[in-house]
Amino acid sequence: MQPSLGSRWLRGEAQVSVGHLELEGVDIPISNIDLTTLRRPKGKEAWSISPAMKLVEAANEFGTLELALFDKDVEWLPDQLRGMTDDALG
Repeated sequence: MQPSLGSRWLRGEAQVSVGHLELEGVDIPISNIDLTTLRRPKGKEAWSISPAMKLVEAANEFGTLELALFDKDVEWLPDQLRGMTDDALG
């Protein structure tokens, strides 16, 4: 686990740049998002994560973490992390 992250969900709007997310002042490097792991919150997760969101695994040098994304961001986020902006996609 990344030293600056705990085991609880961080909430907020992340700032996205190539290879990084910044959330709550924490810079989180992201090397991969595995879209094959997409799932809806289940069990106790649904108490703190909207059922309208999807969870996906993201990896970095410290391990794997889960991101909660709205449907519209599932395809958008990996492109942004790779540096493929809307303009570049044409």
